[in-house]
Amino acid sequence: MPFKYPDMKARIMANTVRGVTSYNRSRCWMWKGSLVGGQYGRYGKIMVRAETKRYAEPHRRLKTMYAHRLSFMVFNNVLLEAGAKVLHLCNVPLCVNPKHLKNGTQSENVQQCVREGRHVAPNRKAA
Repeated sequence: MPFKYPDMKARIMANTVRGVTSYNRSRCWMWKGSLVGGQYGRYGKIMVRAETKRYAEPHRRLKTMYAHRLSFMVFNNVLLEAGAKVLHLCNVPLCVNPKHLKNGTQSENVQQCVREGRHVAPNRKAA
């Protein structure tokens, strides 16, 4: 049986719709597949190489992946380390447009969040 899509790029594009929000003169690609926590797109099971303590050598296993992370890797032809983050420059969690995504750290992600006024600190009692 032939595959439904010729490659992973086509498969990602089939699960997106052009949004009205734009960043840097390009529109967001809104993920219309399944979601994680109601916010971020989730791509089903994908085969990855994994190193675990249970096996002496890396092996293949199925893993659920964030859609924006998969889009960044596929369209930019890069593999990300396990702890690396993919930041949304457009601040739209459902966006998978690779022009709106960049590789970064959790620290950079939090700094961007605070800088753009999206960080909500919990209510704290004065000491």
